Amino acid sequence: SAHGSFGHDFLAGGTYTYNDATFTKGFSFSPMYKHLGWDDYHTFQLTGTWYMHFVNGLLTFNGFFDLWGCPEKLLDPGTNSSSKNDRVIFLAEPQFWLNLNRIKGVDKDFNLSIGTEWEISRNFARTNSFAIIPTLGLKWTFK
Repeated sequence: SAHGSFGHDFLAGGTYTYNDATFTKGFSFSPMYKHLGWDDYHTFQLTGTWYMHFVNGLLTFNGFFDLWGCPEKLLDPGTNSSSKNDRVIFLAEPQFWLNLNRIKGVDKDFNLSIGTEWEISRNFARTNSFAIIPTLGLKWTFK
């Protein structure tokens, strides 16, 4: 259904990945063909990820972004069902973490981080709007 999930979708493409020699920073970029199965709709998606550890691993900045085309009628069910107009959807979720096990005196196996994630979106979740949604979080890293 155009008013619920996308249904059976398909993505195909390539990925370029970069990591520096010490793996303290890196990114990936994936341009893809996207097929939305619910309406036999052909479009694109660009996805990127990144990470950066700095101040000797005390702080981490990471996240992802997606940019893709979507038929207007999915975002606005009131739109004429024969409309083939595209809208571009953007979604990013940057995260910033303080890694407690990098603080002097804290056990190196205490893998708790305190941080934030910001959902930044445009035309996402069937809306025709821009949104920024901040959250606070705790994260345990399993090794």
